[in-house]
Amino acid sequence: MGTWTLRHRIRWFVDHVRRRGLSEIRRRLQRYTTAQGRAAAKRRRDDATNFDAAHAYQTNEIIALDDLSISSDTSSSRHYEATPVYDINSSLELLDLPTADTTFVDIGCGMGRPLLIAADLPFKRVVGVEFARELLDIAAQNFARRALGRGPDDRIELICSDATLMPIPDGPVAFFFCNSFGPPALGRLLQNIHTSWRENPRPIRFIYMNVQHPEAMESAKFRQAAVASNYQFIIYEPT
Repeated sequence: MGTWTLRHRIRWFVDHVRRRGLSEIRRRLQRYTTAQGRAAAKRRRDDATNFDAAHAYQTNEIIALDDLSISSDTSSSRHYEATPVYDINSSLELLDLPTADTTFVDIGCGMGRPLLIAADLPFKRVVGVEFARELLDIAAQNFARRALGRGPDDRIELICSDATLMPIPDGPVAFFFCNSFGPPALGRLLQNIHTSWRENPRPIRFIYMNVQHPEAMESAKFRQAAVASNYQFIIYEPT
């Protein structure tokens, strides 16, 4: 598996400035140069390290798309970097759906950290969708390690696919999305979800981590249902 090099960081920076502008870069720099921001960043790093160490999982890496074998279009996609444990837990605590009736779907699940955390809750199903086979294989290995201590879990399903082509589950659904890709692919995904909701109205939530395309949510007719206290995610619902 490749590593996150200086070249990758420069490309990320240029793309981030193009999409979000210099004001966003200044905001991020200010956040990480304050004592409070540095403490929060350290907590996120420690949480990730401790999470993997406690369970013998492998989730805490940064992987560039160039180092993955992907047959789908990657023009709107971004590198793999796992969501902080704290933010995953916070979003699930804020989720207002009955877990026993709800399917949890991680869009761009990578190595599976959100899935592993969600699987410890009584969701009806826990589904991960990922277009990079290498990452999905690692997620499968993580769940195999989980099964050693907890036994097999037939709620878990890992799908290697372009997320815009996946069928939308019936019943209540909680989608988890850590800004894995942007428009136009994001628009297609949201359109599929909204169409499914219109044809079969039911509770659907879209947990959007590190929101970078709020205009796509508005265009697809999703409204804010809840906002994280640290603004790291917004939970949307179709309308």
